[in-house]
Amino acid sequence: MSLDEEVRRAQEAKMLLEHPLLVEALNAIRNELQQSWECSPVRDTEGRELIFLGMKVLKQLEGMLQTHVTTGKLATFQLQALEKGAEHELH
Repeated sequence: MSLDEEVRRAQEAKMLLEHPLLVEALNAIRNELQQSWECSPVRDTEGRELIFLGMKVLKQLEGMLQTHVTTGKLATFQLQALEKGAEHELH
């Protein structure tokens, strides 16, 4: 994948992570899972495991989007370095 593509994907991931509807949805899911866990009977091991898996998937989703943002930042630095190198060669 090109550096430009990584920068574009980072911008899209950042927009998603900051989009009010997605933030609201993720928070609602997180709160619902937390509430379900707190209200679950101790003996409901299987149900608690499913809640735990839901929480992990939610964190993975957010983590993957954040990874795209970080990768895009690194790609931006690389592009800037390449541009400075090209400018330096022209002088």
